[in-house]
Amino acid sequence: MTTLRWRTLPFRYTTISDFYVQLNKWLTAVFYDFLPAAGFEIREEQICTCYKIVSALQQKEVFLTEAGSGTGKTFAYLLPALCYARHTGRPAVIACSSASLQEQLVQPQGDIQTLSELLNLDIKAILAKDPENYVCAVQSDLAKISLPRHPLRSQFIQWLETTTTGDRADISGIDDELWAEVAYNSSLDCTHCRRRGYCHLARARQSLWAEQDFIVCSHDIFFKDLWSRRQSLQKEMRLLEMVRTKIPYLPRYSAAVFDEGHLIEAPALRHLGTKVNERAISRIVTLFSGLSLVTDELLGGLEKLEEMSQKFFRAVRQAAEPVNPAQSQIKMTAALKARSRELLQVIEESQEEMAMYQQFDVNQYIQELDACAEGLNNLAGVESITWWEPDKGDLWVLPRDFSQALGRELLAQQIPVIFTSATLDSGNDFAYIKRITGLEQAKTSQVDTSFDLAKQMEIYLPPDLANTEQKLERCASLLAQNGGRALILCTAPSEVEVLYNSLRDKGFDFALLKEGDQDSSLLIQEFRRDETSVLIGTGFWEGIDIPGDALTMVIVYSLPFPAEEPLALAKREAAAAEGLDPYQAIDFPAMSIKLRQGIGRLIRSNDDYGLVAILGCGADSELRKQVAQEFQLSVLQSDKLEDRPQFDKC
Repeated sequence: MTTLRWRTLPFRYTTISDFYVQLNKWLTAVFYDFLPAAGFEIREEQICTCYKIVSALQQKEVFLTEAGSGTGKTFAYLLPALCYARHTGRPAVIACSSASLQEQLVQPQGDIQTLSELLNLDIKAILAKDPENYVCAVQSDLAKISLPRHPLRSQFIQWLETTTTGDRADISGIDDELWAEVAYNSSLDCTHCRRRGYCHLARARQSLWAEQDFIVCSHDIFFKDLWSRRQSLQKEMRLLEMVRTKIPYLPRYSAAVFDEGHLIEAPALRHLGTKVNERAISRIVTLFSGLSLVTDELLGGLEKLEEMSQKFFRAVRQAAEPVNPAQSQIKMTAALKARSRELLQVIEESQEEMAMYQQFDVNQYIQELDACAEGLNNLAGVESITWWEPDKGDLWVLPRDFSQALGRELLAQQIPVIFTSATLDSGNDFAYIKRITGLEQAKTSQVDTSFDLAKQMEIYLPPDLANTEQKLERCASLLAQNGGRALILCTAPSEVEVLYNSLRDKGFDFALLKEGDQDSSLLIQEFRRDETSVLIGTGFWEGIDIPGDALTMVIVYSLPFPAEEPLALAKREAAAAEGLDPYQAIDFPAMSIKLRQGIGRLIRSNDDYGLVAILGCGADSELRKQVAQEFQLSVLQSDKLEDRPQFDKC
């Protein structure tokens, strides 16, 4: 222990065990004295959660804590995590599910700055954004000539020429399509870029290495960093040296906190999986065939590589069973397995020859081939979930025991890992979250909301919406009665477009804000500022905190059941193999958790009130009954609100 730590911590301690004693004493003073003096309520649920997080930090445990809306779970994890970071000398990572939640933590007057000023803590926090949020200087130079027509084209070009950050959040009004023209994307080759190490993205990453208490990032960035570190350790020395020349996504950290921890599965698996890309192999063959001084042995190997690749992907197409327009499930056959082994052998033989040509700046292509080899090795050697994305030429391979792999990787960090959410499970046993994370032995805690939801919130479940037109009309009627002031939650971008266009044609005198028209954080700021506006999107089920009159209605346009995609099919098959009902074990719990999150956007303080209209049940009386029963267990009322005077026009 150093004097520096004494100075930066808000209390003194003598030994490691005494650190936790003094931490609990300080937290007691904060929650019972300091925060109430500043106008905050004493919330026993918050204090209980905080003490349990301290215990998890001390024991370096994986801890699942569900804290209902209004408990103040953010302060409950920020305060102990801050002290733990300063005690260990390394930052704590706060991984969030959405950009809006990240902004809520780090923006001026956000949760972190509020705590810092109230308690005089001088908290240092930085946001590690997804790379796609930054301008690529090379893409920008090219795009200035070819940018499509847009009302803000001139303003955008001027901003590109003067920005010091290249951060999308620093300019408003730029839609996703226009931003994609200038943004970094994962297909870019930065290896030999003339601005490598000096571009906006590189500078943003380098700033993470400055002294910080918290690094706030997305779940996606966290797992991209986690899996890339694991994979780099498995590389041959030639590739390991190459990986080390790149800036890691995150510096070493002391603890990880997953806010909205129920949502980690998709980003975790996106980076746990490996892919074999058909076009990458063709590109590599073309590149090496065109090099000078290519040996006859390598040329022969390249011809064989191309031949085996064509045979392999022909077998893939024959085994593909479409699940949705973009993805096909692959049923493993003996022929496909044999082809994968043949292609893997040819790749491994070619890699030995290719290693001799590094003076031609081919490292990136060798890495691509190495990734293909890893995917083929997994395909040939382990029980896997496999799917084909024909438009991209990607064959994805994921270990069938992906949840166990995820659990092992998190435990291998040997640091405290905290999962927190208002909805970690749809029941009381955490069975669903433990199933999808493989964390069967994790410690758990559950505290209820501190709000009186029976008095503050009403649930409207119309029984008679048989088609889309009726849903659209009912949605418009509700908005008209409420004078806007609503959040509309959808499950697909196509729904957002249809709904937005329908409502726009009604000529309402309140603003309609649509996801995708500009950066999400700017949309939320506008929604908060304009108290009669309506916000529509698919990405606002979690992480939005807007107390007061700006949000008095949440409309659930569609129920958020899992999409029809290969991973969901695999989970259903696994549940059925265990003798479980896939709908009850997988589909309904996943939907229920997300629905509870969406409903939780409405009541954010003891003074809030409002209506949740769930239109997604349609005319399905059994589903309507099941949803109503689920939320009766959560103390929410399910009344026939259309019979009440204020809703008689709905």
